[in-house]
Amino acid sequence: MPALARLSDQERWATWIAPPHIPYAPALAAAGLRLSRMLVARPRRLQDILWSAEQALRSGGRPTVLAWIDSCDERSLRRLQLAAAESGGWAVLFRPMRQATRFSPAALRIVLDNTPAGEPIVSLLKCRGGRPVEGLRLQAP
Repeated sequence: MPALARLSDQERWATWIAPPHIPYAPALAAAGLRLSRMLVARPRRLQDILWSAEQALRSGGRPTVLAWIDSCDERSLRRLQLAAAESGGWAVLFRPMRQATRFSPAALRIVLDNTPAGEPIVSLLKCRGGRPVEGLRLQAP
């Protein structure tokens, strides 16, 4: 949320594509996001989700795209990666855990989980210039 808030302060659009739930505007505003710079698209078919994500990334203005994609082929992932790189935008794809072992051209791949005690834990599956890391614990500020 802090990264999204900083990006919205830079007059960048944030497009949420196929989120599993309707984003809760009061919580987003309380976290510092400018709601006037947010778009929510709710396509149902995978083809439409991918098209929407690519179009949002190619829209100009260094966009931010958050997309929930159940499954995707390598070609489509590469198209999204290229669109993000060309636009200078930021793309975050939320994919099911079963996709963790599949190929991705992404520069960074992370898994968010919880310990049995409910503490958030992060594992880096892939990162440029480094090795994957498992079990990083997050602490609230």
